Amino acid sequence: MSAAIIALIVSTIVNHRHQQQRLHAVLTAGGCRTDSRADPDGVGVHVADPVYQVNPPAEGPHIATPAPSGFYTTDDAPPDGKVVHSLEHGYIDIWYHPDLSQQDIAALRSLDDEFPIDVLMIPRPSMSTLVAATAWDHRLLCPNVQPGPLAAFVKAYRNKGPERIPHQ
Repeated sequence: MSAAIIALIVSTIVNHRHQQQRLHAVLTAGGCRTDSRADPDGVGVHVADPVYQVNPPAEGPHIATPAPSGFYTTDDAPPDGKVVHSLEHGYIDIWYHPDLSQQDIAALRSLDDEFPIDVLMIPRPSMSTLVAATAWDHRLLCPNVQPGPLAAFVKAYRNKGPERIPHQ
């Protein structure tokens, strides 16, 4: 292998690491934290009534029909199994505690307006945090609404699920 090819490979690896470090810094602003906790892999695994150990879920077996993008309330929230199927297709789920202030809900609605075909906004009273975002095998957990980290998460992970389905 020539020195030029080796230098190019090393440069690419270093650049990728720097990009990942920059993304991590943006995502963890405002007290948010990231992890990759998820239930066992469920790519293409359809079940009637999945149960998730990780809250909010970021992967796992799921219902055969995905949930569409949109802003949901406690009255019309889809079941977790449909939401996880959406993750498999590259959608981003933003989970919020239903008791957020009207100002925080408005901030989430603005984010939903910015990414209308890529995001599902879903209430989740059982979370240990007030706001979370999930992509397939990625989670962002925030103590409150953080538009910058949430938008960066959407941009970084949308359309990157294991089953690439064009969003409509």
